[in-house]
Amino acid sequence: MGDMVDLLGEPEHVLAVVGQRETALVSVIFMYPSLGASIMFFDDGFSFNVSEVEVTKDLPVFDVSYFDPKLYEDLLFSTFLLGFYADEAKIAEAAQPWSGFGTYQLTPLED
Repeated sequence: MGDMVDLLGEPEHVLAVVGQRETALVSVIFMYPSLGASIMFFDDGFSFNVSEVEVTKDLPVFDVSYFDPKLYEDLLFSTFLLGFYADEAKIAEAAQPWSGFGTYQLTPLED
């Protein structure tokens, strides 16, 4: 992740969510709406009841998406950028400003 931040600069927002299956599924999406880019970290190996994720420079990148910045608002509420479905309220709850590398709270997708 550190190389991507060096290349693109700091993201504007971070969406950090957790879902549950056999294990906890953690997705962290770093949003660059003005550039038309997003970077995703995904890991399905977390234990249950995880409530935060540590974002480090060594965090592996799972996916990079590029899009027309004019389409950001529409894409934000679609599965294209996020890789999962969530309603607008849940996405708004999960969105956090980028505060550098460190700990981010995870928003559960299912209550």
